[in-house]
Amino acid sequence: MRSNIIILTQPRCGGHMTLKVFEDMYPSHVNLYEHFSWQKQEIVPLNKSIQVALKKQPFILKVTWWDLRNNYKKIAKLPCKFYYLRRTDPFEMVCSSYLASITGTYHKHINDESNSVDSITIPKEYVDRFLSSDDPGGWYYMQKENNPMYPYVKGCKVLTYNDKTTPSMMHYQITGKHKDVTINFEKQYPSKESVVTNADEVKQWIKNAR
Repeated sequence: MRSNIIILTQPRCGGHMTLKVFEDMYPSHVNLYEHFSWQKQEIVPLNKSIQVALKKQPFILKVTWWDLRNNYKKIAKLPCKFYYLRRTDPFEMVCSSYLASITGTYHKHINDESNSVDSITIPKEYVDRFLSSDDPGGWYYMQKENNPMYPYVKGCKVLTYNDKTTPSMMHYQITGKHKDVTINFEKQYPSKESVVTNADEVKQWIKNAR
């Protein structure tokens, strides 16, 4: 497969794992990770970043609509196969987001030490904002109908992710074929309930908001 691959998603939705699965599937592709992130755009303008990406074809990369601001139409026009990666559980997503924001750690590489926490309490204010349209990286824009970039991505295949999703399961979603896939990092918090002290309360807040 020589086509470029772009995964449209939100933060904390299994994007890094999915990139690694595609990397395993297509070793000749260059994994550009979050090539168009807003942090990089502060250093390299988007138009130049696009030129750099096209010089590295075929590539694999992950984008979020809010990283691109009002430039997502340009990315949607690139010669690529698009996938929409959707997390299915808002509780898992809000917990993952809060834990990452507190610790600054997003993935745990196998056998590496990490600054994981043993327990944490999530404030209601954080949950309320995460579920609302005020948070560009939150749950509201996880829904296809709310994601500003999704209507411009044609022929996009939807992939789903939750805490139980393994690399092998993601490979099956993409290809329809079974294969054992291993990658060099693991989920830092496989069970959110074991870490979040007010898990039941957070679930109720989410239920009340929906």
